[in-house]
Amino acid sequence: MRRLRRPATCVSLLVFLIAASLALGPTVQEAKPDPKPDAPKSRAEKKKGHDEGDTPLAQQMERIDAALHMLKRGVRDPAQRDACLTEITNAQQACLASKLLAPKMTPSIPEGERAAFLRDYKKGIAALLIEFTNLEVAVLDGETERAVALHKKLESMEDEGHNRFTNE
Repeated sequence: MRRLRRPATCVSLLVFLIAASLALGPTVQEAKPDPKPDAPKSRAEKKKGHDEGDTPLAQQMERIDAALHMLKRGVRDPAQRDACLTEITNAQQACLASKLLAPKMTPSIPEGERAAFLRDYKKGIAALLIEFTNLEVAVLDGETERAVALHKKLESMEDEGHNRFTNE
């Protein structure tokens, strides 16, 4: 390779390479992959109604449960900010995936009520996504008390959803 003679050329090349790596590289921290389908379910997952087997919706709900579990203590600790943001992103991705799926009990709903049932399910998932986004903003702003309150609200919403949209 021939040596560049002017420092300005070196600086220009360096700036170009940095800009290219930023443009082509990931812009956010990578989210964790889905849990392994053959991983044993925890007692909390079974209690929350996730013993539906390996349905795609159950897998997404497990991702949300795992995120909420980590966030329970994480939102209180400013040192865990980045880990919290990663878990929030995981939960948001799981919410988006869940919107495209239907609860396992959907076929058992009378046909005349099924459309309303699915509409309410999707509205519930959308509300969950909104609250995860509000939690993200609170964590980014360092608002610990608000983040704790939002986490409690998310747990409550999850429990209400399980009561309404699972057979348990």
